[in-house]
Amino acid sequence: AELRTGISTRCEAAGPHVGALVDACEELGSAMEVMKDAMVVMKRTTDQRARYASVTDELRAKYDEAKTYEAQATWNKRQCVSDRDSASGALQPLLESCAAAHRDGVNGLLGVLGDRCIALSSFSDSYPSSGPTQSKKAWIKVSALFDDAKRALAARNAAAGGGSGGSGADGVFDLDLTQPEIYRDLSKPMGALNADRLETFTNRYESFCDPHIPSFMYGSHYSTAAGVVMHYLMRLEPFASLHKELQGGSFDVPDRLFKSVEDSWTINAEMGMEVKELTPEWYSTPEFLRNTNNFDLGVTQSGERVGDVALPYWARSPEHFIATHRAALESEYVTDHLHEWIDLVFGYKQRGQAAVDNSNVYYYLTYHGSVDLSSIKDREMRLATEMQIAHFGQCPMQLFLRPHARRHRGGSPSSISSPSPSLKTPSAEPVPLVSPSPSLKTPSAEPVPLV
Repeated sequence: AELRTGISTRCEAAGPHVGALVDACEELGSAMEVMKDAMVVMKRTTDQRARYASVTDELRAKYDEAKTYEAQATWNKRQCVSDRDSASGALQPLLESCAAAHRDGVNGLLGVLGDRCIALSSFSDSYPSSGPTQSKKAWIKVSALFDDAKRALAARNAAAGGGSGGSGADGVFDLDLTQPEIYRDLSKPMGALNADRLETFTNRYESFCDPHIPSFMYGSHYSTAAGVVMHYLMRLEPFASLHKELQGGSFDVPDRLFKSVEDSWTINAEMGMEVKELTPEWYSTPEFLRNTNNFDLGVTQSGERVGDVALPYWARSPEHFIATHRAALESEYVTDHLHEWIDLVFGYKQRGQAAVDNSNVYYYLTYHGSVDLSSIKDREMRLATEMQIAHFGQCPMQLFLRPHARRHRGGSPSSISSPSPSLKTPSAEPVPLVSPSPSLKTPSAEPVPLV
């Protein structure tokens, strides 16, 4: 009886402790669940750190490789300057013959000089862009001679009063718009005009892997409000004010401004990541090529003050350039091939397998209707998507699902005298980048026509 009483007393005393122990076990169970979730997050974080470390190592390797290329490019530049200086004497006989012909009053001087330039151009087209060092030196000398010959031709035309008519000299500068080789290939997007650059874009498309973002070739776009319209028209209002507002109250860095037609062609068709098309002003409004408002656009790193846009050497003035460009747009060649460009921008090659086959794939948010903004509930996500569309470009609505018909008509101007271009309303819609130039081409690893 005493034992039972003692046990009973102890049980009653232990009752509250048992309850507390049960509560502690339940809390321990909850803590174990939290710890389990924490372990999952920790593992995921560890995996991400490993992945980031791998990417960091890859980026560091690419950076080291880029520094190596930079050093090589610096050496090549110095070598080019040295070879150009040593080749300058090769131009002297040509200049002496020009001076002698001028003194003798020979009307065919420009024709002779033009033939010499064309001969150099033909040689440069067939010369290898890679090979032994001596071959590269010879190539640089030919390129330098060709550049000097072009400048001499331009100076002689200016001295002869080019553009006045009646002398027979103007024809050297008016482009022969019947020659197919002076035009851009309208069956290809801007990013596919250069084979080496296209290989870079294609490799990106094939190697890109993201569960949420489809593969794409071009990270930039051919038609954007900021990157195309405000870039080209920044010498005119209201685009100048919009440009400065976008850049925090001042114009962009001088080296990035639009300052040269030839440089713009090179950047968008030959090197870099830009793939800009043109705006209608390139065919209608010479004013966008002049800094008539006297904006302070700064000085480049090479010491060049940015002002009017530098035109191709064959253009006597912005009006002459625009008139020639518009005549090229109406030429027989463009008439026969414009439907190919329409297929890329508005037609069946804009999307799907046809776009892939024609190297015409852009970032998925740039396609019209690719995202339903009204379905995005998160305000910040919707704003970010709207900014992406507004500032990084958008493809126009796809209008045709089968190949566009070729336009047939006769007659097109083959040279330009002095038509007055009519002004058009600025627009962000892309216009094909027709690149008329004479048979003279810019010496480079792969000579291309000037814009």
